[in-house]
Amino acid sequence: MGENPHLWYSRDTAAEGQFREAFPWFDRVRHLFTTIPDGATILDVGSNTGGMGERLLRERIGITVDGIDLAAHLLLLAKAKGYRTVWHGKGEALPCLDGAYDVVVMSEFLEHCEDPLACIREAYRVLRPGGMLLGDVPTWYGKWGYRSIRGHKWHRRVLTRRCLWALLYFRFSVDYIRPEPRWPTRHLWVPQWYTFRGQRR
Repeated sequence: MGENPHLWYSRDTAAEGQFREAFPWFDRVRHLFTTIPDGATILDVGSNTGGMGERLLRERIGITVDGIDLAAHLLLLAKAKGYRTVWHGKGEALPCLDGAYDVVVMSEFLEHCEDPLACIREAYRVLRPGGMLLGDVPTWYGKWGYRSIRGHKWHRRVLTRRCLWALLYFRFSVDYIRPEPRWPTRHLWVPQWYTFRGQRR
């Protein structure tokens, strides 16, 4: 695949307006993040510029958010938005203690990483028993599906619903893997993403 373009991708997603209330990303993941309790310790894997954590820090009481990303320069932006600790690294080798987190978030991440199974194993390791894994990936039939393998700068693979179940099942009690949006909208006539939630066994 060549050099990972995230190493030079440097736009601030907050400055672009991607984390305002009206942005479609919130519609598809809001049901995930409303399940995060106050006081939770959260690891944002593939944290980018930290827009998600910034939003959670405003909406939840007493939480802490850490982040990890391949792009070191984006981590500086995440740190400025309130992330407690940020690491330059990969989801396949998290620099975190066993059982350190209540929640691990992998939002639009697994389609980018080198080894999704290794990332899921690491999420399992750093979660406490009963901790939550939350995330989303593109569907195989939507805009960012199989066509994105050829046309998207960063997508390495497409994960079907069956693939997601296989990745999660042995380590997590899967609450759901569901398509988003769940009904046609003016712009999207087929679901573009799967959202998923599981609890560490």
